[in-house]
Amino acid sequence: MLGGTPQQLVRDVDSAPTFSLDSQQIAYVRGVLQPPSNQILIANADGSGERVLVQRQTFGPGTAVVSWSADGKNLALVNPEIRNGAVRWMVETVSTSSGEVRDLHSFTAGARAVAWLPDGHGILVTAGDPENGRGQIWFLSYPDGKVSRFTNDLTNYDPCCLEISRDGNSPVALQNTTLSDIWVAKADGSEAKQVTSGEVLGQGLDWVGNRIAAIDSRYQWVLLNPDGSGKSPLTNDHAPHLNLSGCRDGKHVVYNTWRDGAFELWRADADGSNLKKLVPGGVIGGAICAPDSKSVIYASENSIWRIPIDGGTPVKIDTLLNFVNYSMDGKLIVYGRQRVVDGQMQSKIIIAPAEGGDPLYTFDAPYGLQGARFTPDGKAIAFMLTRNRATNIWEQRLSGGDIVPLTKFTTDDMFSFAWSADGKQLAFSRGQRKTDVVMMSGFH
Repeated sequence: MLGGTPQQLVRDVDSAPTFSLDSQQIAYVRGVLQPPSNQILIANADGSGERVLVQRQTFGPGTAVVSWSADGKNLALVNPEIRNGAVRWMVETVSTSSGEVRDLHSFTAGARAVAWLPDGHGILVTAGDPENGRGQIWFLSYPDGKVSRFTNDLTNYDPCCLEISRDGNSPVALQNTTLSDIWVAKADGSEAKQVTSGEVLGQGLDWVGNRIAAIDSRYQWVLLNPDGSGKSPLTNDHAPHLNLSGCRDGKHVVYNTWRDGAFELWRADADGSNLKKLVPGGVIGGAICAPDSKSVIYASENSIWRIPIDGGTPVKIDTLLNFVNYSMDGKLIVYGRQRVVDGQMQSKIIIAPAEGGDPLYTFDAPYGLQGARFTPDGKAIAFMLTRNRATNIWEQRLSGGDIVPLTKFTTDDMFSFAWSADGKQLAFSRGQRKTDVVMMSGFH
């Protein structure tokens, strides 16, 4: 605490450490890519004596956070899993002596950080509110696992982090506030103009015909003209709607709806009417209208599937689960690949024929890459990168060479971007993410 030279204790760690009560041991998480799993490890406080306590299968390697109970007997964590074909965030306890795992509670919306109460009679968990997706804090009694709300407010608590002071009186969390506006530019990123202001809009967006579809703070979608005028609701209910994709012919949209602990796949006309649920059960996620506008691509049961736009029998297609997107002509796909080579994470961008076959192009993926998609001419991959405290859209030409920025903002974040179907306009959202530390006192 007084400074000095930092000393590395452990390598390849994906969570903050949690300390035993006597501070002699630490526990932490290490994500494993193949098979996808989370290792829970214990080591001495100086990093020596590392051992794997347990390894849990997951669809989110490296996303778990652990907390050590005051009596030293158990660790608590949230492990993202597929249970009976549905996505679940399982709060589990692990015996520090035997490694025995016990389910405590199943969350249907994203959960992550956990913190034991010092007296051991319960655990606090940050998890999404199933009704609105906003991050809230929940109390789980121990050992019976009964759940109750600890917070019920308009704050969006970050799922990353949660701690309780040793006297048990003061939980500490992070609160997130996001400001986001939509901008429209020429296809090359030039002549960008801000077209909305005053509300959180566009953290997800796409084009539907000659209009922009954008998600709002309630996870509902609205349509607006490229100049920001003519705003109208595309979805308007209480369920969170995610991952909307506009079909290139401008006639339909497809999207995921989060309901009863599962992603549903829906199709609607371009104005939001004539809704149809395409798949009877839940899906893992993803909703992409295929380039021909006649079918929908989605993920389910560890595979990628195609279903006709009007419904029918899904067909499993031969592409990888890390599939990202098609080129506009439908001939190419882009996907990501991560491997650990000599102890170092290696990330690649892969471009391959849509009909299958060996990769055509392989590039190193810049650190922090988000939202990869093809440019309208199919000759480059565009993505968002944050450099020098500003997020911009960058591109990697398939012909090679260094990555270059399409937009050249010097401040603020960027959240989403998409080209119009004719390839002449580029819409994107920009704004700021603000994070504050929140301490709640007088808690027992």
